[in-house]
Amino acid sequence: MSENQKDPQYKLRWSEDLRKKITNAAKDNNRSINAEITNRLEESFNTKDAHETEMALMLQVFKDQQKQIDQLQEMVKQLVIRPRQIDD
Repeated sequence: MSENQKDPQYKLRWSEDLRKKITNAAKDNNRSINAEITNRLEESFNTKDAHETEMALMLQVFKDQQKQIDQLQEMVKQLVIRPRQIDD
């Protein structure tokens, strides 16, 4: 028994339409149907990880921008208060 044959196997129920799509994609990518399915499953996990990283970066940018907005609002507030103090 070869090393690949020791890998877990899974019987899959799928529509004829999906089978045709996978078969065509495998042919286009010069892969076996199994390799196409495996590659697509692996990519789905990589995409999720990439999205989580991107969301974390976006959240940090948002926090930084909010901090800058708060600082600018405070500066405007001080500029508005100063002329009133001088006038009094």
